[in-house]
Amino acid sequence: MNSLSEKVARVINDWDPINLLPLFPPDEYIKEIDSITQFLEAPKNVNQLADFIYSLFLERFGETVFDMDKSECINIANQILK
Repeated sequence: MNSLSEKVARVINDWDPINLLPLFPPDEYIKEIDSITQFLEAPKNVNQLADFIYSLFLERFGETVFDMDKSECINIANQILK
């Protein structure tokens, strides 16, 4: 795992948007972390990353499970990009 993917993993796991941790294994969000890390291979701004994170979690978990709004994703995107 490189430093970017480690940072993404730390931020996403700390956020725990679906409240899976610590009940599930610590790598529960690995697919989402890998997708976000790959998305960041090209330079992105905060809004682009926030939109991607929002869409990714909404697609993977559905709106009944993932009930965060885009402003929360902007906060997470800022944490990843700083």
